[in-house]
Amino acid sequence: MTGHVLISPLGFSPGAVSGVYFALEQKDIKINQVITVGMAHQGVRDAAATLDALLRRVGGVAYKACYIDAEELRGAVQDASGPFAARVGLYIDRARRAGQTVHVAVTGGRSGMGALAALAAQIYRAHHLYHLWVDEEIERGGADPTRVRPDPENPYVNPTIKGKDAWNLVPLPFVDLSSWIEDAEKYRQSGQVPEGWTADRLVGEGQPMFEALSHYVPAGLTIAMAQELLGLIAEWRENVEWIAEDDPTTAMSIGKIDRAAQEAIWHRALSILYTAGALDDESRESLRRLMGESIAGDYAQRSVDKAREKDDLGFFKWLAANKDVLTMLATLIALGPSVGTFVLQSIELWMKAVGII
Repeated sequence: MTGHVLISPLGFSPGAVSGVYFALEQKDIKINQVITVGMAHQGVRDAAATLDALLRRVGGVAYKACYIDAEELRGAVQDASGPFAARVGLYIDRARRAGQTVHVAVTGGRSGMGALAALAAQIYRAHHLYHLWVDEEIERGGADPTRVRPDPENPYVNPTIKGKDAWNLVPLPFVDLSSWIEDAEKYRQSGQVPEGWTADRLVGEGQPMFEALSHYVPAGLTIAMAQELLGLIAEWRENVEWIAEDDPTTAMSIGKIDRAAQEAIWHRALSILYTAGALDDESRESLRRLMGESIAGDYAQRSVDKAREKDDLGFFKWLAANKDVLTMLATLIALGPSVGTFVLQSIELWMKAVGII
């Protein structure tokens, strides 16, 4: 795949994203795909709906709206800012691997979201980074939903129609920090700061640096998120049900915790997968409804298959590609443990296979 992709935070103003699209068009850069990452606030979803309608009218550009499982960019770093930067990084990384030219904009959403998008652009090697300046009238009107109509001739979503004095696409300088990913992987595997950090680069600060970095890499599912998933998997294994490691034909049902506690584990695990990019809204809700049901059921299997079709992170796709070599999966389907056990035990296998744990 080749072409150009625009990746941007999204807040309540769709014109902060579409304006960059039209500005790049003025520079003879045709964007083939627009991807936005925003919080799960209804105002953000409304802005995404407007952006989707606008880009459909433009034609020739695909639009994907993605959300972090938080209403606002607040709380601890592992709750919102880490997953946000890692999700942006996921799409930068995927686009680069597909041979696309990656344009990242920082104008949409809260200022902190722009800072995180810029960080992701540096860690995951975007090609271009931009800020969109618009005149005061457009900036004020862009936050008014009554003015922001999905019309290419509307200056609040396409400031370029007002002439060059109304807008300016500002290229931003940034550096390549992609070598940090390799160092972070070494730190994750050994717990030791890679040689050179403590001696030559950050004397005495190597470990705090990598503990902070764990909230932003790897793309999509961060180290911190993976560690939390492992904790949830261990709790489920200890208290609910599991396939015996020494005998894959035996399913152990433990049942030490009540339904509410099981649902809490399952809800958090799905929220992590959703935020990381392995689920969309529909898939998460479908799987939540199926939590206690047997994976042997036709509807349960169809729901997992549908989730795989929309999986950005690659977990469900990996699952399908490798099910012929995973005896455990065939056993699970035959024995019919819950969908919760099926997914959680599969996550553990996937994380081991791709080197996250």
